[in-house]
Amino acid sequence: MWIYRGRSGRSVIQSWCRQRLAAWPLPHRQQQVRGSHPHDHRSAHLVIAGEQHRRTVVVVPGRHGNAAVLTELVEALSSRYRVVAVDVPGEAGLGSGGRPNTERLRAYGTWLDELLATVARECTGGITVLAHGFGAAVALAARPAPHIAGLVLLNPYGFVRPAVDPRVAAALLAWRLAPTAAASARLLARLGGRGFVAPRALIDWLRLVGRHVATSSTPLAQPEPAHRWRWTPCTVAVGEHDPLFGDGRLVRPVRRALRTSVVTVPDAGSLLPYENPEAVLSVLRLHEAMHRPHPRARRTARASAPGPDRAGRPVAPHQAGRPPGTGAASRPPRRRRPARGGNLAQQPRSPRRSPRCRTSAGSAPSRRAHW
Repeated sequence: MWIYRGRSGRSVIQSWCRQRLAAWPLPHRQQQVRGSHPHDHRSAHLVIAGEQHRRTVVVVPGRHGNAAVLTELVEALSSRYRVVAVDVPGEAGLGSGGRPNTERLRAYGTWLDELLATVARECTGGITVLAHGFGAAVALAARPAPHIAGLVLLNPYGFVRPAVDPRVAAALLAWRLAPTAAASARLLARLGGRGFVAPRALIDWLRLVGRHVATSSTPLAQPEPAHRWRWTPCTVAVGEHDPLFGDGRLVRPVRRALRTSVVTVPDAGSLLPYENPEAVLSVLRLHEAMHRPHPRARRTARASAPGPDRAGRPVAPHQAGRPPGTGAASRPPRRRRPARGGNLAQQPRSPRRSPRCRTSAGSAPSRRAHW
């Protein structure tokens, strides 16, 4: 399904993104991944920053989000992580304009599996997936893999249906009918927290999206795929004043599926990456602190890792972690049993003790010892 209302609309959206990234002072590089046909829903655009760090965070935006409008978030995260911001195919941005027609979440999950495997080849540490809104539903539709260190979901779709707020519904209807700057600012104010004033660039972006991108609905919640992530470290965060999920409706589904609790970010709404990027960085630090392995477990894993011994010889995997002198090569030779019919007179014969014999002089055998 083609998301733009015409070729001119696609060129306007992508030129806005390219100009914003070109004027961005943060050092970064861009990469196009998979597919060259514009209708292919597997072609994505990546913006990579903070490549001097070891740990990698892959940012999956929500509806109408991309790397060009999340520059402040990428700047905040790149001070600590290697950040890979993704323009999801089928959303407005530098990715492809094609969207899967049927089984949308399953197709997005397969695409994200391939994308994360591609990103994992270029990073040395594990990958933490940071997803917002509908991007969280896409992340939950993917499958756990050894290169995925954890999930951080912000205002996530995919667990339950969002609440119906009359003020948000009215602002959304007015924006769809007439996507002006005033309607865009009103919609952002309804979705954000108390006192949130949307920046001018975000208002301009939402105005362009309302004019040049076709209207589409968000897929319904499918909580079944979330259960496969219960063995992966996960953190779920919502804003205190989130009009969609801030009423506590995520607590039980998240606890049932992921066996974790929901973190509440004060003074924030449903636009957490746009409202307070520093709070998102704090959520990532909290995620690392909650799921940090115990030092004793790290020492045990380090001791059990196979490696060369003191003489420089390779150690077998089943002997890894043993102290020197306890391996199979250092054991004394096992005494062989004489063959049947051999000379048994030279072997000392140990007296056979009856189970009812006396243990010491003048004492009867103990019943406990007998059992």
